[in-house]
Amino acid sequence: MTYSNDSLSETESNNSQQNQTPTNFTPIAPLVTWSDSYGANPAYVELLGFPNSHNYQRIEALDFVIIEDVWDNPQYKYFARIEEANLNLPLMGLSRENPTRIVTQERYLRGMPTPSTLGECVHLFKGKIITRLHNGICSSPRTRPNWNSPTRLATAQEIIDNLGLPTANPDFEIGVIA
Repeated sequence: MTYSNDSLSETESNNSQQNQTPTNFTPIAPLVTWSDSYGANPAYVELLGFPNSHNYQRIEALDFVIIEDVWDNPQYKYFARIEEANLNLPLMGLSRENPTRIVTQERYLRGMPTPSTLGECVHLFKGKIITRLHNGICSSPRTRPNWNSPTRLATAQEIIDNLGLPTANPDFEIGVIA
């Protein structure tokens, strides 16, 4: 097989472009759905959030979210409620008891430099799927979102619409729940 200088330089150029990572990576959504495990409860979905990303939204227990299943046709949306506070999982994949993690945390407490990836974590949330949305129509969730589906906080109007709440009347307001 014979290669010309032009084809080799083009190949090298393509390879160098593929190996470059963008410096300003921003995920498309604050959260994504995580893959299911065998035996998982189909009424729930697990969501991953990356707190070090630029568009991360602080998600808390009892917040409502919209999951957009961009991987399927038709592209359903799902309305879900975060069931419990997030779990903090290390990105390094080391167990809690791993000596490397323990030493890293000790170094951090002493003000010593630590590798940045050892201190980073991912937030894991558990959400209960309430409704499936398609073209403005709500239905019971007879399917589930695919893994890696973008997820964001629901707007106030989306919460009102999906829960079927009546329009607020300030004349009947007796207090505020904080």
